[in-house]
Amino acid sequence: MQVVGAILLVLLGVSRFMSGLITSPSEFILSIYYFIFGVILVLAEIQLPFIMRYITFLYYSWGKALLDFFIGSLCFSFSGNVYF
Repeated sequence: MQVVGAILLVLLGVSRFMSGLITSPSEFILSIYYFIFGVILVLAEIQLPFIMRYITFLYYSWGKALLDFFIGSLCFSFSGNVYF
C-alpha cells in the first residue's frame, strides 16, 4: 500500500508541473518535494542496498510513519483549498 501512495505522490508532483497549476515559488518547491519524497518512498519499499544505507530510518515502520506525517503536513500547510 505504501508503494501505491508513493507512486501517487510522484504523479502528483509531475502533474502539477504539466497542468500549470503552479502560481508561486512555494508551489514550485512543493511540487519538487512531492516528486522527491515519492521517489524516496518507492526506493525504500524496493529496499535497494545503496539507498537504504543513507535512509536507514525507513527500515522501520515508525520511520515511514514520520515521513508520511511530514509529507501530509506539507500537503495541508501549503494547500489553500482543503476539501473534507
